Amino acid sequence: MNIFAGKKTRISWLLALLLLCLPAASYAQQENPPGQTQPSPTQPETPSQPEDQTQTQTPAGEADQPSQEPGEGGTESVNNGIQPSTPPGEVPNSEENVVPVPLPLNLDASSLRFSSETEHRNYLRGGVNLGASYDDNILAQPTHPVGSATYSVMPNLMLDQARSRLFWALQYAGGFVVNQRFSAYNQGSHDVGIDLRYRVSPHVNFHLRDHYTLTSNFSDQLQAGSGLTSSPGTGPVQQPNQSIVTPLAKTARELGTAEMTWQFSAGDMVGGSATFYDSRFKDVPQNVTSLVNTQSEEGDGFYSHRITTRNWAGVAYKFQRLTFNPTTETDETQSFLLFDTIYLKPRMALSLFAGPEYSTLNTEMVSTLVTLPLVQVTSDPITTHHWYGAGGVSFNWQGARTSAQLSAVRKVSDGGGLLSAVEYSGGAASLRRQFTPSTAIEVGAIYSQNHALDPSAANGDLNSASGSLALEQRLGRSFSANLGYARDYLQSQGGVTLPGQVNHNRGWVTLSYHFDRPLGR
Repeated sequence: MNIFAGKKTRISWLLALLLLCLPAASYAQQENPPGQTQPSPTQPETPSQPEDQTQTQTPAGEADQPSQEPGEGGTESVNNGIQPSTPPGEVPNSEENVVPVPLPLNLDASSLRFSSETEHRNYLRGGVNLGASYDDNILAQPTHPVGSATYSVMPNLMLDQARSRLFWALQYAGGFVVNQRFSAYNQGSHDVGIDLRYRVSPHVNFHLRDHYTLTSNFSDQLQAGSGLTSSPGTGPVQQPNQSIVTPLAKTARELGTAEMTWQFSAGDMVGGSATFYDSRFKDVPQNVTSLVNTQSEEGDGFYSHRITTRNWAGVAYKFQRLTFNPTTETDETQSFLLFDTIYLKPRMALSLFAGPEYSTLNTEMVSTLVTLPLVQVTSDPITTHHWYGAGGVSFNWQGARTSAQLSAVRKVSDGGGLLSAVEYSGGAASLRRQFTPSTAIEVGAIYSQNHALDPSAANGDLNSASGSLALEQRLGRSFSANLGYARDYLQSQGGVTLPGQVNHNRGWVTLSYHFDRPLGR
């Protein structure tokens, strides 16, 4: 099995979207709508100013900073130097006529960084992590659990740069992981991410993000204490199923999104995005639950309108195609969603969305006919259509010393590596609090119900729950430690390949050295 299968296809889709959207968006912004002077997203609107003297947009972060020549570093800009849209949870300034990307579709909606941690731009960051972790049921067995420890050495590097129209960030964390009991899973681990934002024209923005991981260890170990961006950001509408802890296996995952938005008036925005998700497992141990490879291709479009200064509402359409291997099941789902976002205070937002989903599920029924001495096996395709209700609520708060996220979602999704297509109902909560300048604590909880769309699925329905607690402690200017514990629970109902209950107790500790240098200094 080629663990990198389909990578070239997804990259081609992203490039094709960029080539098609950039010329059209640029042409659309050459002229303002008839009879209307288009306000700049980052400049205060001046109604008394004549139309022929409308000011040119000043990129975010330049109005109150000296211009940066190439090579100058150490700038601070909440909007990444160029992004005119409002960060998730931040109240849009009515005078600046900034239209935010809807929170359910916002690529930055999953960050728990404090507001002060998102402001520094034009920096080179790096370091190395020394980590150890332990899982008391690493094979995810309902009885006779087997525990194992893993050890890792993970150098990491991150580079970001902001210019008047372009912001980009590249990060890499990689090293070697040693498994105490299962030496066949000793391997190199890699975590690569890229984030690119480009202002095509004063009111058109392009955002590209891709994140790839290859590891046999759980992600807490890989990212803890690295100082890099954590899991790839997506809104709850696009986010894959991450509620299930799978057994030990070599795992490759990639999540990429390309987004284009166009603010065509002071209080209106349209946009669209394409999201690709690929999850593949390799070298699964014998006598362990078989794992399901997943590939998701998704496209969505939205329209957002300002009702009041702190209230934004709109409509979105989403198409998603899920493909699974080694099963032959595919699912195509169309969603029609209404959403509403309320900004309660600066960097704090509450969003609700709801609507119907129409699913087309394609499976095969295998029949065996025995007529000695012949055995005949036939496969008949089966297509079923169903309507489902989708909806959810999300809360995002990104403060100076406290960050929090709450979400509850119901939608058609992938099965997290144990099932194929499911009707997912789940909730998640996470809180990160800085108690002193050198100490912070993060707590999180996830609960989900996964109902298989195919009633003949071998694993039936899965219910899962997880809770975690992590302590972050800085040890001087360049060193830090991260200590964490997680408890996971999984129960199968009506299945045959994963009977009973599966429990995990996981713990990890990471010692890190890190540095940061402003570019050009």
